[in-house]
Amino acid sequence: MRFPQWVFLYLIFLLTSSAVSAKQPPPAAGPTPNYGFPRSETVTLNNGLRVTFVPFGSAPKCLFRFVTPAGFGSEQPRNGVSEVAFRLLRDGNPRTADAVARLGGELTTAVGPDAAFLQLEVLSQFAGQGLELLGETIQGFNASPSQVNSAIDDLVNKTQLQQADPNVQGDEALFKRVFPKSSSSQLTASTEQLKTISSPDIEDFMERGLQASTAHLYIVGQFDRHELETKLTSAFSELPAGRVADHTQTVKTASRGFTFVERLNAPQTSLRIGIEVANPEDQDFVGLEAVNALLGGSTMSRIRKNIREEKGYTYSPWSSLASRGGRTVWFQEASLNAPDTAAAVREVVSEIERLRAEPPSKAELDGVKTYLYGTFLRNSFSRNGIAEKLGYLETHHLPPDTYTNYKSKLDALTPEEVTKLAQKYLDPSKMSLVLVGDPSVLSQFQAMPELSDLLRITE
Repeated sequence: MRFPQWVFLYLIFLLTSSAVSAKQPPPAAGPTPNYGFPRSETVTLNNGLRVTFVPFGSAPKCLFRFVTPAGFGSEQPRNGVSEVAFRLLRDGNPRTADAVARLGGELTTAVGPDAAFLQLEVLSQFAGQGLELLGETIQGFNASPSQVNSAIDDLVNKTQLQQADPNVQGDEALFKRVFPKSSSSQLTASTEQLKTISSPDIEDFMERGLQASTAHLYIVGQFDRHELETKLTSAFSELPAGRVADHTQTVKTASRGFTFVERLNAPQTSLRIGIEVANPEDQDFVGLEAVNALLGGSTMSRIRKNIREEKGYTYSPWSSLASRGGRTVWFQEASLNAPDTAAAVREVVSEIERLRAEPPSKAELDGVKTYLYGTFLRNSFSRNGIAEKLGYLETHHLPPDTYTNYKSKLDALTPEEVTKLAQKYLDPSKMSLVLVGDPSVLSQFQAMPELSDLLRITE
């Protein structure tokens, strides 16, 4: 019996491909190179405004980010005026929106606890016009009372939604313990406070918050630097110099203890457990980033594997290092199935204690280092990412070589050092615990006396 020729050819292909596959295993991954950080150059205008140029990329886009330290943490008391003011900068003048569209651009704002920014991104061919438009928007602010009221109404609606969110309630309760008597701990202003804002309040905020000596303009992307430098002085000539920012922080002692926020019949419990740790300028901070990633701040983290993948107590647990007002907190968050609340808290504490007692393996730590550096690169090499990273350096008073040296600091970390940092900073008996949910979950803790230190009402 004769077989068709294609059958023999197919058999030969299978045999040879199997042999080749067996002889040629995939090559091992080489060491990750240090990509550093894009170079920048800063100049200072006569009125004190610092301008940083960062040539970057090949896409014909240019980003301008005007950053000021007038975030909501500067409000005394917290009343929402910063958010209203920056909303009006973005939306207050319809002609600005038309001009932005003609430049192929987008105007955005953001207000955080330590800084706020107005950002304009345009096509590179219109970079000069974009710079002039940004200056006009900042210096030519003139909102009518009706526009102010409309912005306040929008923010009131947004705030009401936020204040009903158990995650916002949990964050705010924790931050009030770690950052006591600070506006930066209050994530949202009360609706009553928002409704008291007037046009003179906005004008006063603009006068205090938009000053050249405290602001910084970042220019990132493709641009003609000579063209922009010739326009800078005139574009921001009316911006008052103001006073150099005072970075002295008034430190209040953190209180620690247990906070329960009642949500009747809630099917989930929102968990926050955290403690104050070192700030970004501290030599321990890079190591703390590794500790955080090992515990809960990565997709490969121990807490995620424990309470999500193995036990199914929650879907998306995560831990973070949050800095505001000159202080930093490490905290673990999760939305837990209500019947599993106490069991999940016990597992979180056990993972913290395990890291404090036993160094991770070299392989586990190497995976975390790769994750952290990969995340750094992903978040850094874009126009937005570069502006964000440079603003972070200024907010936390970090040296210019921070990012250039980041990989070498990561590489130098040892498993033993990671455990020592966990021992130094993450003592569960000194942590604050916040639960947002139905009061019935509290009875679960009666069978867990080992968690009694966390359930004290206050200290």
